[in-house]
Amino acid sequence: MQPNPALEHYLEAMEGAGIDAVAVDTNALRISRDGLDYVLVVAEDESTFFQLMLPHAWPLDTHTVRSGVLEAANRVMNRLKAVKLLLQNDAIHVSVEQFVDTPELGASMVPGMIELINSATAELHSELGPGAAPRLH
Repeated sequence: MQPNPALEHYLEAMEGAGIDAVAVDTNALRISRDGLDYVLVVAEDESTFFQLMLPHAWPLDTHTVRSGVLEAANRVMNRLKAVKLLLQNDAIHVSVEQFVDTPELGASMVPGMIELINSATAELHSELGPGAAPRLH
């Protein structure tokens, strides 16, 4: 898969930093770190904006009370203002979004953004208790 030119900068920076990354779409990279797979999205027509996401950070089953999960997600977002938690397709997804001047600046922010996503997921764990979600801390 050939990434768009802006995403190519991110891919090269990840590889240069020793971070396992692979293009999965012209606008997306899969970044593997500590046994988790994150998705980095950079659109070709908006290269100053990127989204980094941990999909399926908290899977839901048919018995899950969604209102309780949404309330917990809202509390996490109130504590960590830069993080978005989204309930979609039977899972909570955790993401951060950022506008940057250059792709190089964005790439330098990715490791810190991963830590922020991990912190939000750990906060969600503390809110909801043990579950099927990945262990981060």
